[in-house]
Amino acid sequence: MSVGARVLKYQHFRAYARTGPYVVKIYSDPGSGLTTVDGWVRRSSVIGDWWPDLVGGVGVDCSTTGSLLVTIHSSVFANRWIILTRAIMTYDLVVIPPGADIESAIFRGWIGVIADNLGLLPRLALVTSNPISNNNLVAGDYPRVGAVPISTVLDYNLAMQNTYQHMDILPAYLSLVEPGQILKLGIREQKWDASGISPAWLSYQITYFGFESVDSPIAERRPYLEVTYYL
Repeated sequence: MSVGARVLKYQHFRAYARTGPYVVKIYSDPGSGLTTVDGWVRRSSVIGDWWPDLVGGVGVDCSTTGSLLVTIHSSVFANRWIILTRAIMTYDLVVIPPGADIESAIFRGWIGVIADNLGLLPRLALVTSNPISNNNLVAGDYPRVGAVPISTVLDYNLAMQNTYQHMDILPAYLSLVEPGQILKLGIREQKWDASGISPAWLSYQITYFGFESVDSPIAERRPYLEVTYYL
């Protein structure tokens, strides 16, 4: 048998022997201090920042027990902004066997609150993150949320409130989903925050998405990463 024929036979055998698909739901741990975490990080200012300072500045506070917030809030002072919030989630991929062929990875989250009083028509996407700890968040993690979208985009629509929505990790970034490792993700607004483009200002108005976190008392609303793989 020629070398080429043996290779084709091996490839055929591999395709035939492949098993799956297997689908797992992976949740972050509640609170902080366990293995993983989810929550939000925020920059805020009483008087308000100019937009570049809000986007590029240091974090002021965070939460690991509230909703997964993505928020833009304007000041009463012209062209100044008092709040910008980003979400961070980490997931332990120990449940995925070594050597698994990752077919898809989808973030699914329940949106409990949503508003666009600033009229920004925001867009959300998953991004990478690099929190100082895998199992906790601190204010210093605010600038450690990436800007490049690695998922499909979620466009604002008021009808999203009280529904599950999803963002699919793009094929080019599925290599981030490594069996046995900690996957570190963020959610960041793309039109204004990630781009650094200043939105049109209105006095003391808010635009926000609020996903339920893993700490939600309603188990059916807790966000998770859905991974499909083959062996």
